[in-house]
Parts: sequence; C-alpha cells; structure tokens
Amino acid sequence: MKTYRNTKTILLIFLLGLIYTCESENGSSDRNIEYPISCSDENAVNFFKDAELKKLRGDLLGAKTDYESALRIDPSFIMAALNINEPNDFRKKNFLDVAIDSQKNPTEFEKILIDFYLAKENSAKIKIADSLISRFPNISEPLFIKSNLYSFNRGDIRVPLLRKAAEINPNSQKIQLALFRSTYNIFSYGASNLVELSKNIDSVNKIDLKINKIISLDTLNAAMYRSFGDIYRYLDLKKCSDLYNKGLDVCNSQGNSFRAEMLITVSYANYLNGGKFSDVLSIINQAIESEFDPLLKMKRYFQYHIISMFEKDYVNAITILDKLEKDIRSFDFTPSLINETKVSIYNYRSIAHALEGNENESLKDLQLFKKFSNLVLQDTPNLDGNYITKRNRTLVGIVGGLDDRLIMATKKNQIYFEIFVNILNNNSYQAIKLMNNSKNLSPIEIENLSFLNDYKSNNFKKILNSFDKNQNKILSEDLGGSQYINSNYKKYIYANVLHKNNYKTEHIKEILKPISDIRGFAYGFNFFLNDSKKLYNTL
Repeated sequence: MKTYRNTKTILLIFLLGLIYTCESENGSSDRNIEYPISCSDENAVNFFKDAELKKLRGDLLGAKTDYESALRIDPSFIMAALNINEPNDFRKKNFLDVAIDSQKNPTEFEKILIDFYLAKENSAKIKIADSLISRFPNISEPLFIKSNLYSFNRGDIRVPLLRKAAEINPNSQKIQLALFRSTYNIFSYGASNLVELSKNIDSVNKIDLKINKIISLDTLNAAMYRSFGDIYRYLDLKKCSDLYNKGLDVCNSQGNSFRAEMLITVSYANYLNGGKFSDVLSIINQAIESEFDPLLKMKRYFQYHIISMFEKDYVNAITILDKLEKDIRSFDFTPSLINETKVSIYNYRSIAHALEGNENESLKDLQLFKKFSNLVLQDTPNLDGNYITKRNRTLVGIVGGLDDRLIMATKKNQIYFEIFVNILNNNSYQAIKLMNNSKNLSPIEIENLSFLNDYKSNNFKKILNSFDKNQNKILSEDLGGSQYINSNYKKYIYANVLHKNNYKTEHIKEILKPISDIRGFAYGFNFFLNDSKKLYNTL
C-alpha cells in the first residue's frame, strides 16, 4: 500500500457521458498528443496516452499505473513525470527530478512546462502560459492550461481561451466540456442559473443538444456521465439518474476505478428521487468496500457521515466517524496526513454530538479538533486560505472534500468552529465571550454567528425586528460567494421564525423558494436544507 504525504491531496478527475456504445478503448481524440515530446519509445508513449485518457475518464488508479509504466520504460519521459497523478509530493518531485536529470534533449514545450510547474505564484504561471501560447499558437493545450488558472466565474477570460482551443482541437472532449461549463457558469454553488434555465424549454433543449454532442466525442468517459448528471440534478432528475447509471455501467464494463464515485452518485440520485435512506447507505457501503485508494476510501467514510447528517441520523453519523478513527491506522498514512484527517473527524463528530444533545462528548471532540489542528499548523506554518488556493491551482484539481481538513485547521477556523459548537450546545454566554474577543473573524462572520446564537437562544424578537427593518433586502438578496451556505441558513432561520410568529405565508415562501431548489449535499446544508424543504412544502 502506498504512503501519502500531508500537503497534497489527490488529483481530480476532469468531470465527464450519455449513450454507451461499443466504441474502442482508444476512440477518444483526447488520447492523441498534439504537443511535441522528447520520448521516442513507442511503448512508453502508448502507456502515457492511455494514462492521459484514463485520468480524463476518472480512472485515477489506472492512470497512475500507466504513468508509472511509462516512466519505468523511459525515466526521462518529462511529460509523464509532469502529468502523473501522484498525491505523494516527494514521489512526484522525484519522478520529475529524475526525468530532468536524465533528459538530454527536452523539447522547448517541455522546458517551458517545467518552468510552469515549478512556478509558485499564479501570476508567474499566467506569464509562462502566455509564452507557451505565443510560441505554440497552433496547439490547443497551452490555451487550455491558461484557462485552468482562472476560476469558473471568470468566464470573461476562460471562454475566449477555450473557444480558441476548440477551434484548434474541436474533437477534444475535455476542451468542449470546459467551454460548456464556462459558458453557462455551471460551477455556481447552488446552481441557481440552472434552476432558471430549467424554466425555459428552449434553453434546456439547446443544453441537451450540446451535451449529447460532447458525449459523442467519447462515450466511454465515466467521469463525463457524472459531470452531466450533476447538471441534470437541476434540469431533469430522471435524466440525472440515467446518466449516473450509464457512468456506473461504463465503470463496470471497463474496470474503471471511478466505480466507487459512481456508486455514490447513483445513491444520491436515488435519494433525490425519493429513495429509501437505508438503500442509500447500503450503496455507500458498497463504495467503501470497493475503493482501492486509501485517500478515496477516507472520502467515502466522510460521504457516509454527510448523508447521515443530512437525514439527522446522528448516531449513524458518529458511528462511521468512530470507525474511520480506528481504520485510519491501517491506511499507511504519514503521521501528518493522519493528523489532517483527525481534524475533520473531530470537527464533524463534535458537531454531531452537539446536535445529538451530548454536550460533554461534543466539547471533548472540540478540544481534540483544536489539538490536531495545531499539529497540522506545526507541519504547515504558512497555512491559510491563500496558501490552499495557490496550492490547488498547481493541481489538475482535488477530489472534493479532502482538502477540508486543511481549511479547518487554520487559526481563524478554529475560532469560528469553537464559537459554532458552543452555539449548537446552547452555551450562549461562552459563544458571545469568544465573539467579543475574536480578532480573526470578519464582520460578516461575526454577524452570521450572532444571528445563529439569537436563534438558538430563542431571541425571536430580535430576529423579527431585523426582518421588519431589512425585509426588502432579505427577500431580494442574491445569494452567492463564500457566504452562500451561511446566507441560506439565515434565510431558513428568518422563514422558521416568521412561520412561528404567523407572518404572511407569501413572505415565508419567497424566502424559502431558492433554498427549496438546492439539490446539493455540501456539509453546511445538513443543518437546514431538509427542514427548509419540508416547511416550504407545508405552506
């Protein structure tokens, strides 16, 4: 079993199918290499091509194996060393060091890409990407690389780059998908744009046509089915379920290690379609058992916990964290990675105990959370939001949720969660004391925590006064950004308090409508999403 380092998580999946056909394994144009490489060994090049395609299709384990095979044949294969999805930072650096040291005639493209990889600041990476584009104007990859340096809400920059890349390489599925998502800003957290699109049949039909065209470029891409299934959560739940199941079929037929992820998404679709909670847990258990990669197996434990919290099954949520706490010893993680994982375990378990009504255990876990967060900070003293953002931009992406342990560990978030847990435990006095003495939290964070504290303390008069004073703003507020979940939580609280005090039903429904449209499973939604939907449906 491989050992994993603390500061890098796994390389993601480029998200990515609909109609399953009997297309050959190598049928995708994304297997072709359009840029110049120095490796001349045909077998090594074929392993590299297979690895690139498998990574796009979500098969990270298969991709990693093929990258390693390519490097065993030709240790100087720079592009394989640069692209290998190796979560162990030391091993990845070693692959690249060996490749650079043994390479006698790297191409200009490879030289520039090495500089890109070694650059630490995003601004430096942008300049290097620009030089790649200038030097290789007829190749799509430099344009694609530069587009990934910007977030999806920067469509003004991403879309022109990707359109030009698509003109050069129109049959590249990864480029077409990125262009599609950038054009429609699909990464909007709550997908409110998709909710609006779903109301317009012409828009939905256009999306259907575009999606089918992109899928046809590689019908064996399980990750693509997952990606478009996520989109159809907001457009058509039946299509969503069909896409997820197509992706699972592909994984089963191709031996794709993405199978565990597809099992999870199938369970989510079943749940959204009214499936039994017990059936969802059964499928997630299958995912846990079938996951080969220990980092991803850890993620499956957390997914089990999250869906349990979503159903307010706190006993089950705590039990799975207890199991992870024990099983992590067998994962052969480094001490640093174990500490990072325990940050999440104790944070989540502290909250679950609080919601269960077990204050003593909640506060015990809170102290453990702070203890292991400080151990993480000793290993990564420069850890903050900027550090995490910069680090993630050097990667293809991360498997969602695994980086939470780093974000949680910061001093700022330690204080935030300590206040939050005390509020959940109805320790209003201690929460207020911590808020008054905190210099790390922003005014909006203090405001949100104070609002929650008022709610938990049954200070409904203050909340009603706030609504009466800010009614128009609250009803028309455009949610988004870093405070997306908190803003929705506040809306739920307003709606709940208004309902208890017999305010106008239309106001309550207006507040709850955008929340009722959410079909995500982010951890923060666990505290209010189902209750919001139930209240909305009773009005």
